[in-house]
Amino acid sequence: MLKKLLPVSCLLLIWLLASCTFSPRVTKHIAAPSDSVLGSLKFDITEYEKKYPAQPGVFLDASAIFEHSATKQMGDITNWKYHTISYLKYIVLDPDDKDASLVSLHIGPDDVLNNIYVVTKSPSGKIQRFEKKHFSESSDNNGNRILKLNIPGTEKGTYVDQGFDRTFHVSRKLPLMEYDLNVLKNNPAENVQISFLFPDWWNIQSKNVSKTVQAPLNRELNEQNHKQSFTFKGTMFPERKLEPFAPYYREISPYIQLRVVGLELTPSFYDFTTWPNLSSQFKKYVMDKDGFFSTAVGIKTRELTNNEMPPPYENEEHSFISPTKHQNNQ
Repeated sequence: MLKKLLPVSCLLLIWLLASCTFSPRVTKHIAAPSDSVLGSLKFDITEYEKKYPAQPGVFLDASAIFEHSATKQMGDITNWKYHTISYLKYIVLDPDDKDASLVSLHIGPDDVLNNIYVVTKSPSGKIQRFEKKHFSESSDNNGNRILKLNIPGTEKGTYVDQGFDRTFHVSRKLPLMEYDLNVLKNNPAENVQISFLFPDWWNIQSKNVSKTVQAPLNRELNEQNHKQSFTFKGTMFPERKLEPFAPYYREISPYIQLRVVGLELTPSFYDFTTWPNLSSQFKKYVMDKDGFFSTAVGIKTRELTNNEMPPPYENEEHSFISPTKHQNNQ
């Protein structure tokens, strides 16, 4: 009997594996730079002071990566993880600034911190290294952990290189699925790069700057790993103005609006690309046509909203939306 069942089991296993589509994490895990790399770095602090007067510091490189990894299996998504990776390299110009020597990171209650590092190089060449054990830790009322590090010996011209890598295992709640990012930082930034990576069977949409200007995102497809990526790159950005009456950031710099509008396979995640689809999800909270407690409010609401769309959007539903859906039939 066992011999008869074994071939059947093998065929079932082969079928299950063939029906799976894997989109693993492709972003490399972070690592602090070596002493030899740090030793080769040379900076002219006087030139930076002339270039950025009255600034507490300047970001040489600011990078952020948001990646979703998952498996498509048997009509559902499994092993779904959300990864956020960040790098920041900067030079301190005003060591007396309250944030010049402070590094902080908020970690959600369901986050796993894969790695965090801070390395510094003083103008004299002294190198310091810090790991998670050097950070103080506290928590807030929502269960978030707050890691803080006050870098000792910070002076004018200190070079700081910091990075963190964390993973959120998606189970009971969704991770961030819509991004509305201001690329400006608190200090001037010479190089900025922001990347978003999703499984290639997801439906992703980005908002254009206008009807004629595309979103400043470069899309690439990694067919081997079933991954689609969207990357923004820019140089020489001014600092973010926080004072009253400052111009809105979208008026003075590029910005990124990106969202996941469909997972295709997960029944609990709906496609919000049209007004009827979106409004249908709110309808159940407003009225129950057949329910015992259905009232005149619900009846009147149905009369007013049935087959109606907001006039300003009726003919321009996707005027500023660039669909970037990729079909994968595997």
